[in-house]
Amino acid sequence: MLGRTIDREIRRWTRVTGLTSEGPEPTDAEMVAAHAHADARTAAMIPGVCAVGTVLMLVWIGVDAVLPMQDAAAAAYGRLRVAVLAALALGGAGAFVFRTAIARVGRAYLAALGVIVMALIGWSFAPLDPGQPYIHTNVWLAYTSLLVVVPFRPRVAVALGFSGGLWGGYVVTRPEYLSHPDHGLFLSTLVGQTVLALIFGHLLTLVLQDLYVTRARLGVLKQSLEDRVAAATHDLRALTRRIDSVREDERRWMAHAVHDELGQELTAMRFTLAMAQDQVRGGNPDSPATLDDLEQLLDRTNATMRRIIQRLRPVALDELGCHGALRWLARDVAKRTGWAVEVTYALDEDPADPLAEMLFRAAQEGLNNAARHAREATRVEVSVTIEGGDVVLEIDDDGAGMVGQKGPGSIGMIGIRERAAALGGGATWQAAPMGGVRLVVRAPLEGQA
Repeated sequence: MLGRTIDREIRRWTRVTGLTSEGPEPTDAEMVAAHAHADARTAAMIPGVCAVGTVLMLVWIGVDAVLPMQDAAAAAYGRLRVAVLAALALGGAGAFVFRTAIARVGRAYLAALGVIVMALIGWSFAPLDPGQPYIHTNVWLAYTSLLVVVPFRPRVAVALGFSGGLWGGYVVTRPEYLSHPDHGLFLSTLVGQTVLALIFGHLLTLVLQDLYVTRARLGVLKQSLEDRVAAATHDLRALTRRIDSVREDERRWMAHAVHDELGQELTAMRFTLAMAQDQVRGGNPDSPATLDDLEQLLDRTNATMRRIIQRLRPVALDELGCHGALRWLARDVAKRTGWAVEVTYALDEDPADPLAEMLFRAAQEGLNNAARHAREATRVEVSVTIEGGDVVLEIDDDGAGMVGQKGPGSIGMIGIRERAAALGGGATWQAAPMGGVRLVVRAPLEGQA
């Protein structure tokens, strides 16, 4: 509990001072992953560290060979180099041979190796006269505990172990040093260096943990963004193919409607008009009936023209506005399906294009999709409201739910989402409180301009 409190307070201080980044506290799972990563990385580095230490020791031997040194000091340093070389060789070899097992306890292995090396250093200087300053000048070795990246409570044990190994290796061999006048000074200095090593080491651990967690979160975010980009690219490609297909279908339909329907009706009108002219010139009593047929042909032609125009651009939007067009659409769907379609419109004024067209097209696609796929539906609710500056269109049905319905990955839904996104909004597809499906489309009201 104390360790968690200290961690929390120090982490708060490091964020205030800028040593670590702002953000949510690491979760337990992130900390477990960070510790496992630290063990694995430490275990992987131990052979290299031991190899570098071995090379440095060998260089040191070469340097001392050409420098004058007291016999006692030379003997002490000779013992030191041999002992440390042996520890580094055994430690590095063990970390390499048992690397799979040590990967799970890399930091503990490094800490144990460090304590052994500290004890060997103290033992190496023990034969020297206690009055000699050699052991006193090595109190800085307490900072080597910084190499072990562990939480606060293990950090205390590591720092005490390093300093205690240095002190213990010396006094075990020369217990009379305990009564030496300089022992108190050495011990107090060593304690002070240990406390500083503990503080700096814990700060370093928190910074490294923060870097690891931040990097892991960025990795997850990067993967999420890549997945979203890939999904959006796939959707856009599918939407492009769909747009091309719809464009060709529209051209084919228009050619068919103009040629087969409108062309035939115009041809029939031409013959009927010619017949009426002949009848009028000849005083035929059937002229009124022929003119009635001509009027009916005109009505059908007009209906065909309106149907073509409606297919190209919703005339209801221009004639009735967004509110009226939605009610006209609801009546049309109710007439085709037999459903009860209710429209709730909470806007004081109709929005202008392109927002109005987006709402109408979204409602058209949502209602048509429900008409094609909603099972057992009898009632549909369409509402347009304002929420936080956004215009929100909701379409709820009481069908059998998502089963059989086209979801967010369908081409129609992608088209709705892209239309809304173009205005700074979005679209979602979810279960409705009525038991069926709810389509929610929103876009900022000011985004219509």
